[in-house]
Amino acid sequence: MNSNQRLHFVSNNISSNRQLHPAWLRILHWVTFYTLLVMVWSGMLIYWAYPTYKIGSWSVIPKSWFKVLGLESQLAYGLAYHFNFMWILMAAGVFYLLFSTLFKNWKNLFPVPSDGKQLWQMGLHSLGLRKEMPIQGKYNPAQKLAYFTTILSLALVVASGWAIYKPARLFWLAEALGGYRNARLIHFGCTLYLVFFFIIHVIQVVRAGWRNFSAMVTGGTSQESPLPKP
Repeated sequence: MNSNQRLHFVSNNISSNRQLHPAWLRILHWVTFYTLLVMVWSGMLIYWAYPTYKIGSWSVIPKSWFKVLGLESQLAYGLAYHFNFMWILMAAGVFYLLFSTLFKNWKNLFPVPSDGKQLWQMGLHSLGLRKEMPIQGKYNPAQKLAYFTTILSLALVVASGWAIYKPARLFWLAEALGGYRNARLIHFGCTLYLVFFFIIHVIQVVRAGWRNFSAMVTGGTSQESPLPKP
């Protein structure tokens, strides 16, 4: 291998071994993860006091679940945790937007029109109807769609949460969300989506293997290539 080829390989190898997930993204990922666990748990303690949502005559979250999970009669406890940890969640969101703008990370998550075609091709590949996977960036179209809708859901959870918390002072926010009842429904619906996303996300991480998980702890690398023979 001549000097030009070696220089070209070294340049490509350095760029390909950059960290998949920078430190700021990993820190915010885990802060948001544990904060959401507390928020969902404390939200259940709050919902126990008024479990209003039903599908027909069936409660979305049956009263018996609260008893089995030990979530009964702890409203004040739930409110205290919910209103304290919401500040951590909001701070994580602000820092995420700041760093994503600064390092242009949003480009990896923002869906583009071509994603629709690639998403279709991925579906055909998963069904065995297409041999080759479409060319992908850091995230495939399905991941981009899931992460983007999750970010929107988090924004709606925060906005609707404030509308519920301060319906008189923030009446304009409650009205923008369709009123107090609608804001509460949005808050509940987005929370269910986040729980669903969390479950699917964990399943996908387990299926992807340890290396994928460790990348969100250590940063990982985009590619590991052995040095070619001269």
